[in-house]
Amino acid sequence: LQLPAIFGGGMMEEGLIEYLQKYADELEAQAGAPDLEIRAKINELKRAIQQRDSSVKEISARMQEGGVVEMLSHLQSMEQQMVQVERNLEDPEVLRFMAASSPLWSPGA
Repeated sequence: LQLPAIFGGGMMEEGLIEYLQKYADELEAQAGAPDLEIRAKINELKRAIQQRDSSVKEISARMQEGGVVEMLSHLQSMEQQMVQVERNLEDPEVLRFMAASSPLWSPGA
């Protein structure tokens, strides 16, 4: 499976999601059945990216307004999201997938 031309460019997230969806398509074709777990993980990643993007916009707006207390609250929320990401990285299935795909996202792997 070839990475899309936009992967690593200005639209890295979209390229990554597109790649993962095609990868899941191939896995499902080989298995002859839908892989609900991988689809759920891809959707979770999409949501995390969307939340991150909206969080960055909100933080930027709040900083311009001078809302330090709100910004700290938002940072705590982001920290909780990172805890969830760390939990996912402890999942053996996620680790196997990340290891298998490391040549795509890790320079020099």
